[in-house]
Parts: sequence; structure tokens; C-alpha cells
Amino acid sequence: MNWKVLYCFLWVAMARSFLFAQDPFGMSFQTQRAMINPSFVGITGVESIQMNAKMQWNNFGDASDRYQTLSVLIEEPLPCTRLLDIGIKLMHDQEGKARYKTTELGFLSSITITPVKTKFIQHNIRIGGDFSFGRNSLDFSNLIFSDQLDPKYGIYDKFGNLNHTAFVAPGNNQSWYFNPGFGVSYIRKTNATTHRSYVINTGMAAYRAYGTINTRWLQYNSLTGIATVDPWRLTAHFLYEKNYAHLNSNLSKIKFFAVYQNQGGIDYVEIGTRVGVINNRLGLVSSLHFTPLSQYTNNTKWVDLMLEYKFKPRQGRLVEMNLSYGHNIGGLSNTIGPILGLGFAYRLNKSTLCKLDNIYDVNCYDLTLPENWRIYENVWYKD
Repeated sequence: MNWKVLYCFLWVAMARSFLFAQDPFGMSFQTQRAMINPSFVGITGVESIQMNAKMQWNNFGDASDRYQTLSVLIEEPLPCTRLLDIGIKLMHDQEGKARYKTTELGFLSSITITPVKTKFIQHNIRIGGDFSFGRNSLDFSNLIFSDQLDPKYGIYDKFGNLNHTAFVAPGNNQSWYFNPGFGVSYIRKTNATTHRSYVINTGMAAYRAYGTINTRWLQYNSLTGIATVDPWRLTAHFLYEKNYAHLNSNLSKIKFFAVYQNQGGIDYVEIGTRVGVINNRLGLVSSLHFTPLSQYTNNTKWVDLMLEYKFKPRQGRLVEMNLSYGHNIGGLSNTIGPILGLGFAYRLNKSTLCKLDNIYDVNCYDLTLPENWRIYENVWYKD
């Protein structure tokens, strides 16, 4: 029986080795920043809800067998506190024939420190925390074991019935885990009072780093009784965004970004650009993804294009939509098929929690007030 359990485990590990080595993540850093580094939560400066979906391995098996990731992020910035922003995230990931599922719920928060205040240059340090709990589960009934393989008929007998297996699934097909994260970002905005400002944002984040302090705190994740360590994840990012004002008062933006992740000895890099035109209402994002230190680098390179569109259904409301298409440019392109992504965000020009507290005399969403000095992204197309 032990060898069958081991066979099952190895099959699952190979089918979803990326998850054992790395946490699930979305289509692009551009749409999943707060999921990668919690210091990004609330950086838009507006109350919002975001939803993103990613579908991978679209050439593999039935639609239900493919790799799917869904995420929801609710952000509540608190400009009136001059310090704190908060958020809630929900992520669900399903992978492969065995329906390996990961569901994670977390509370995010970030504080902003403004060490230097000048007329033309703003400096912010954002420190974020992510307190998430998750559950993994596996459907053993969808797995195929070695004793089900017939040399002539495969997994079915001559009558077309699925062959039986002696494998007995464990009584518990799920496990729970704690996934805390910590992140920090340094933000510098130059010429902040003009339409030719530029922003630099760089930082790092770590998840499950407590295991590096004491091995007794390592997170173990197993469905079959075999101790499997969930490795800690390290992330670093850099982005540069420049504003351009035109004679017709339209504002354009161009952004360059790079992200590096390492978890379980696997490196992942994403580099890309975003161009926003017509007051940033229309955007095009292009990214290159690869694993630079892996012997499988040539097989894992992929590129994606994302089209963004934003509009105001009415004053103080903003709707953002994006559609992504990714293509593997390595040896797996014919096997895995395209990678598809879809995103939606709804933003409100207010802060509900700030309005509940009347002790502050600051307009909670008027970011032009000098006492704020916090660098929020300009989602309303003007500085």
C-alpha cells in the first residue's frame, strides 16, 4: 500500500509541482500587486473592489481539468488617518484532473510614513502586513493509479468500465495553513504638483518567513501523511511611471516594471511596460515572464498582452476592465495552449470608514490637501 500512496503523491506533485514550489498567483503583477506585496493595499486612494480570473493549460483535458485562479480584493483607504489603509482578499485556485484546490482568505493592512516633505518631491515608506489562512483539498477519486493500467485496454477493461484500484484514500482530503506576509515599499514622486511628475516605487515582501527563524515553525502541508514543507516566498519589485501632458490637456502615462520571486528554489521574473493614453482611460500592458535560473527556462518563457479600459459611469465612480492573452514562447506552447485573463474593478471616490469618524476635519478623499502628503495613485486622470 505504501508504494501506491507514494505513487499517488508523486503524480500529484508532478501535476502541480508549481504549487508545491510556489503559491498561486495571477496573470500579471499589474493586477495582483497587493497579493504579492501587502504594502500596495489601498495605494489607489479610493474605496474599491477588484476581481481577477486566470485560466491556464487550456489545451489540456476538459475545461474542468484546467488550471484556474480567481481572486477578489476589497480595499478601504483611510486618508483621514494620515497613516493606515486596509483591505480583505479572497483567492481560489484549482489545478489539474485531481481538482487540487487552494482557498485563501486574508486581512491586509499598510501604514505610510512620510519622512521628508518638500514642495516638489514627496517620499513615502509603506509597510504592509498580510494575515491569511488557507485550505488545500484534493479529489482522490479523479486520480489514476498504476494498478488500474491494463497493457491492452489502458485504464478501462474490455467492456469499457474503469479498472478498480486497491488504493484507499485517506480519511482527510484537506489541510489548513497559515500564510502571513510582510512587505515594504519606498515611493518617490517628483514634480508632484505638475503634469510631468514621475513616480518610483521599489520594495520587497516575504511570506512564511517565520520558518527561516526557527525550523520548528515551518509550515507543513500534506494530504497523505507525508511531511511536505511549504517554503517561504521572497518578492522584490521595481516600477517607474512617468506622466506626460499634451496641449489638449489629455494625460498620458508610461510605466516600466520588474518583479522577481523566489520560492522553494524556483525563480520567477516578470518585466513589462504599460502605456496609458486619453487621460489614462485606455491602457496596453505587455510583459515577459521567465524563470532565469532554471534548467527549463526555454520551456517556461511566456509573454502576455493586456488591454485595459476605464470609464466613469457617473461622478465619483470608476469602472476598470482588462482582458489578457498569454502565449508560451518555449517548448510547451503546443501543449499548454494560451493563458487567458479577465479583470474588473469598481472604485468609489470616498472612504466609508473615514466618514464614520467625525473627529477628523480632513476631506477623506481630497488628496490635494498638503497635510496628507501621502502618495496615492491617480485613478481620476488628473494630478
